Amino acid sequence: RVVAGVPALVVILLLIAWAPVRAMALVAAAAGVFGTYEFTKLVSQGDGMHLPMGPMLCASVAIGLGGMAGTASALNLGLLIGGALLVWTLWFASPTQGRDALRETGVGLAGLLMVAWLLNHVGLLVQQPGGRGFLAFLIVTVSLNDTLAYLVGSFFGNWPLIPSVSPHKTVEGALGGVAGGAMAGVMARFWMGGDPVPFSLLSLILLGALLAIAGQAGDLLESKLKRLTHADDSGTFLPGHGGLLDRADGYLLAAPLSFYLLRVLGG
Repeated sequence: RVVAGVPALVVILLLIAWAPVRAMALVAAAAGVFGTYEFTKLVSQGDGMHLPMGPMLCASVAIGLGGMAGTASALNLGLLIGGALLVWTLWFASPTQGRDALRETGVGLAGLLMVAWLLNHVGLLVQQPGGRGFLAFLIVTVSLNDTLAYLVGSFFGNWPLIPSVSPHKTVEGALGGVAGGAMAGVMARFWMGGDPVPFSLLSLILLGALLAIAGQAGDLLESKLKRLTHADDSGTFLPGHGGLLDRADGYLLAAPLSFYLLRVLGG
């Protein structure tokens, strides 16, 4: 896990520092498409449902193009177009009819919202004034949350957090993850001091803790998906870490929260 994870984190931080923002938005869009592929495959294999892969991927591409445009309105327009495409396919161009068609429609739209729409907020975030610094803050926060939650939970965890969803997560580990988010806030003060959107040290500590909580909620959301589909991992995207969704679950809720917080706090 360390051999695969540490270099990936270094590469991501270097991309944030040097890559054009459009390129980073493209990476977020690609992650949304691949994550949608994993979601569709999970649901189809685990629940016996037959979501059409082509329309699901086309819909996620539409959402990704909206995210690359750099505004929430464009992202929502992409969701509208992609969702309408999926509904049309399932209702008028699919052999599945009746309640099964309605069931597949609901699951498909949930997948587009949960994966493509949420992940493409990373592309929106990096294109905002001060977005590079805030995205680096988000990456470090989620990474420290994951690391400290795992270490504290492994050594000191006694009280299960939500055993029906993730039996290995503990209350102590969750608190350790929140402490990791607060630590990220302290670290972020050193690189965000000259950012177009200034933050006080206390604000960054509170934001780090809040984003860590959002990261843990996204992790539980993806864990519940795997429970519902009877899967151990979402795929084999990264050796030792499972699928892309297994690695990106901490950003599902934290990325949109980061974007809207930056919009509000940045005026």
